[in-house]
Parts: sequence; structure tokens; C-alpha cells
Amino acid sequence: QWIAQSAPEQGDPTENAKRARDSGAIAIYLHGGVGDRLVKAGKTEEIGAAVAGIKKAGLLAGIGAHELPTVQACVRAGLNPDFYMFTINKMNYYASDPADVAAFMKSIEKPWIGFKVIGAGRDKPPDGFLHAFQKGADFIAVGLFDWQVRDDVAMVQEMLAKGFARDRAWLG
Repeated sequence: QWIAQSAPEQGDPTENAKRARDSGAIAIYLHGGVGDRLVKAGKTEEIGAAVAGIKKAGLLAGIGAHELPTVQACVRAGLNPDFYMFTINKMNYYASDPADVAAFMKSIEKPWIGFKVIGAGRDKPPDGFLHAFQKGADFIAVGLFDWQVRDDVAMVQEMLAKGFARDRAWLG
């Protein structure tokens, strides 16, 4: 199973979702930079139209964001994504303040996939992964080399088995 990303340069989000579905994707989300830009331009309704088009194509629909105001605007607008793909790291790398993010996301009852969790290599994987989970991410999307996958998966499994403090309920 895999999740696709949609962005304007890839065409209409609905048509893009159909292509992703036909290639085996189970979900697609609107690119975080696009979401941030649309909210700043006062065009949150375009994000809602993309979510609706993705769902019409029969896929789970997500909203990507790097900035907390993007997620807040989508919630205020009553958009109903199936999940959020949202940056969380402690390195201030394309991310909002982690404490503010954690406080807001605690009230959101949608799965949250955290990305950029190690701040483009500025943090160590164990620290970045744990930070994302502690702040409320339900899943993490991490760029890895193939030779890193086994060790990093084992690290996350051990982390989850040991447990850690977390205020947000697990979703997803």
C-alpha cells in the first residue's frame, strides 16, 4: 500500500487521484507547500475541492501542510480530510513551533502523518522519531536509504514497545 502526493504541476487533483488509484495507491494528499500557499492566498476552498475530488476518485484524502495556520484554517473551514500530512520537528526546518503543533493537534481526531521529522538530517533518527510521536504524530514518513530501513523500523518497533509520554490519543 502506498500514499501518493498531488501538486498542481501534476495536474488536476481529481484526475491525479484517479491515476494514483489506478496505479495502486490507497490515498493521496495535497502537497504541503500547495496547502500553505492556498491558505495564505485566502483560497482554502480550493483545498476543500481537492479533498472532495480525491474522495470522489475513491481514495482516502489528505491535506499536507508545513505551517500550523494551514491546518487551523482547514479545520475552521470544516474541511473533512481523512488524514493530515503535517511537518513536525524540533529543528525549525519547515515547521511551526512543536509545542503549538502538539497543543492544536491534540484536538484533531484525524490521523496525522508527521514528516520532515529529522529536519532533513539535522536531527538523529531516534530523537526525531520519538519527538514526532511524543508531539502526537500517529505515523511518520521518513526519507531513507534502502540500507537504513531495517534498522529504523526496528528502532520504531522498540520505541513503541517501550512506550513514552504522549498527550494525544493514537489514531489510524
